[in-house]
Amino acid sequence: MTLLARINRLFKADVHAVLDSIEEPNLLLQQSIREMESALDQTNIVLAKQQQNAKQTTELLAKTKEAQTESQNEIELCLKNNNDDLAKDLLRKKITLSRHIDSLDDELRETNQLIEQLHLKKEEQSNVLDELKTQADIYASSSNKRKRPD
Repeated sequence: MTLLARINRLFKADVHAVLDSIEEPNLLLQQSIREMESALDQTNIVLAKQQQNAKQTTELLAKTKEAQTESQNEIELCLKNNNDDLAKDLLRKKITLSRHIDSLDDELRETNQLIEQLHLKKEEQSNVLDELKTQADIYASSSNKRKRPD
């Protein structure tokens, strides 16, 4: 290691030590709590959006399946009445609906997986927030004991 690199490293270490002695742990804890609360709020917003998305996708999936069933019934009616041209058109429609159902199923599965991940993230963030609040309470009580004259 060159001499300049060593001096640079020592200087950085001294600066960090000075900053550590200047910073107040309680203020840092309070800032960490605010940041974690903000992150938790953002997770809740994203979770709510994904849950709404899942609900809409579920509703669209149900309507599409209903349309596919109606299409199947119409195809059977056309075949009974020997209307092959209309049956072919309805069969194309049914195939399109079937592909759309597969796509919606995939989208819903992915959304539900994301919702599960967000629930886990929310739980983890809540645990970290609780831990930070506990640390802040402990620090506050210990600093109050030090300030109180006996």
